[in-house]
Amino acid sequence: MLLAYGIALRVGVTPTDGSGYSPTSLILGLLLVQEWFGVVAPNPGSWSISIELLNYIAFPFLIFISTRLPRYWPALAIILGTAIAALPASTNVLHGVAEFVMGCAAYAASKQYKGAVSWPVSGVFFALPFLVFYVSNIRGFWAPRT
Repeated sequence: MLLAYGIALRVGVTPTDGSGYSPTSLILGLLLVQEWFGVVAPNPGSWSISIELLNYIAFPFLIFISTRLPRYWPALAIILGTAIAALPASTNVLHGVAEFVMGCAAYAASKQYKGAVSWPVSGVFFALPFLVFYVSNIRGFWAPRT
């Protein structure tokens, strides 16, 4: 990939529109942390991998913290996460982490009720706040403002 990008730049062709090739964007892109700093990497679609990496790093801490929170933390996490996801932002970091925590909260809620709440019901519990924001015409990064 680096060789192809180097050749393309050498001959004056920008392989992707608006990619912003610079040493910083290249290094941050290779480390998969470009979205953490709001930098567009040579592969613009890699922003999601950058967010996934952050979530994988945060996951053990989330487990540790969640075991020390009150039993109702999943409901609060989903409500707060939905509000955060509705905020406009210049990077997807906050939204990505909020949605990851919301997914963990939906799982935790289904486990707390030991089968009384099925996976589909916990999925609805996760999706319902998004639907409320969508229907009320409030948009976050997941749905562009109209």
